[in-house]
Amino acid sequence: MNFSTIKKPRVYQIIIKQIQESVRRGELKPGDKLPSERDLAEQLSVSRSAVREAFSVLEASGLVDTLPGVGIFLKKDSNEELIDGLNNIIQQKGNKINILELLEVREGIEVQAACLASQRRTSSDLLNIKQAYESLERAVFEQRLGAVEDLNFHVAIVKASHNKMLLQIVKLFSKKFLQGIEEWRMEDMKIPMEQKISYDHEHFKIYQAIAESDSQGAKEAMQVHFENTKLSYIKLFNKS
Repeated sequence: MNFSTIKKPRVYQIIIKQIQESVRRGELKPGDKLPSERDLAEQLSVSRSAVREAFSVLEASGLVDTLPGVGIFLKKDSNEELIDGLNNIIQQKGNKINILELLEVREGIEVQAACLASQRRTSSDLLNIKQAYESLERAVFEQRLGAVEDLNFHVAIVKASHNKMLLQIVKLFSKKFLQGIEEWRMEDMKIPMEQKISYDHEHFKIYQAIAESDSQGAKEAMQVHFENTKLSYIKLFNKS
């Protein structure tokens, strides 16, 4: 007899489910401000890092607007659109991503983006890349999934390329990219911490090359990052 694997919901999905139920009950309405990270963590008895991840996923999915120093607000969509959007995150709708094909697509885009970013980035761009890297680094050391942080780091580099077409392509496929990163990083959770730190160092080398305006180094660092990611995924896949 064959049984299907039962997937346990992640904490951030449970948090989003609670927000969805509040919208259904009319306690939260489109455009309303969400509770602060601290307040929501206390109300739901979860860690602040889990709430932070839920907020990051909501932002990446385009369901909230973040106003620095003010707060996080639900999009001003209709109730039905908002509930459906939240449900898509909870249910993780969509076909399973072919990780290797996705990595090949991203490699073609992001190696070029890294090269251009090293030539065109402003001091503001560099700060955004650095902050995105630091957020990803925290996620690694806190042993969180870090999918949104990973995507944000790579998107910050594409933005720094100042190539509107590259950015449009990334935005067009952002949901697929995020889903693929989530699936990959779920596998990545099986990797020992020492290897994760080494893997995270690849991101730092990309940032460092861009900071030094080293276009060849940025291209090579991004290329190595994707090649190692593909090899690591193949090894994990063959073990499963």
